[in-house]
Amino acid sequence: MLHDESRERPMSETTAIPSVSNPGAGVDAPAYALDGQIGFLLRQAQQRHTSIFARMMLEDVTPTQWATLAKLHEIGGCSQNLLGRHVAMDAATIKGVVDRLLTRGLIVANADPTDNRRLTIDLSERGR
Repeated sequence: MLHDESRERPMSETTAIPSVSNPGAGVDAPAYALDGQIGFLLRQAQQRHTSIFARMMLEDVTPTQWATLAKLHEIGGCSQNLLGRHVAMDAATIKGVVDRLLTRGLIVANADPTDNRRLTIDLSERGR
């Protein structure tokens, strides 16, 4: 592996960054600043949201479970597969969420009237 001396600069130094209109020209810009990174800012927003969410929930429901319940309220009963797609969860994740919500009595699973091989997931009275 080659030694990269540029990685040893203090964070307060500036680095020449080529401009978009003139890639050869260097513009002095501050080195990497964590507070300006979108990923860092999104993580902070997510942490704040999770904290507020936890305080507001009457039931001990996770944000993932809440999204599942909210989507069922919005669209009505549907297959577990379709529900997973609606809330952007893979098959393994939605199965775990559905299992936990079933155990807590917040949803019900009934045979699909048009296809007995499939279950329809819907809100229970308690889940409404």
